[in-house]
Amino acid sequence: MTEPRQEVGPWHADLELSGLGPEESGRLLASLGPEEGRDVPRSEVHLALDARGDLRLSLVAPSTSALRASLNAHLRWIALGSEVGRWTRQRRGVVSPASSGVGSNNPAPPPPSRNHEPDHPS
Repeated sequence: MTEPRQEVGPWHADLELSGLGPEESGRLLASLGPEEGRDVPRSEVHLALDARGDLRLSLVAPSTSALRASLNAHLRWIALGSEVGRWTRQRRGVVSPASSGVGSNNPAPPPPSRNHEPDHPS
C-alpha cells in the first residue's frame, strides 16, 4: 500500500487583470476589498492596482486544493462584480450592451420588475 502524497506548501498564484481600465479595476478592488485578509477559503489574498490601473491579486494557500478553491472563488467574484457594474451602467445608459469587460460575451441579466407579482398565490 502506498502512502498518500504529502503536499509541500505554501502555494502561490499571482494574477493580473489587464484591459479593464482604471475605473473598472478600482470598482472591483473596492468590491473585493472586504475579502482581503480573510481566510477565504483557507488562503490569503492581497489586492492592489498597479501603475497602469490593472488589478493585481496575490493568493497564498497551504495546499493546491485550497489555492484552486480560492482562485475559483475570486475569479467568480470578479466576473460577478464586472457583470453587475456593466448591468448598472447599462441601466443608467452609460454603456452599450456590447461593451467590453470581464464576461462581456454574456448577455446582461434582465432588469428586475418593479411591479413583480409572486409566482404563486399566497
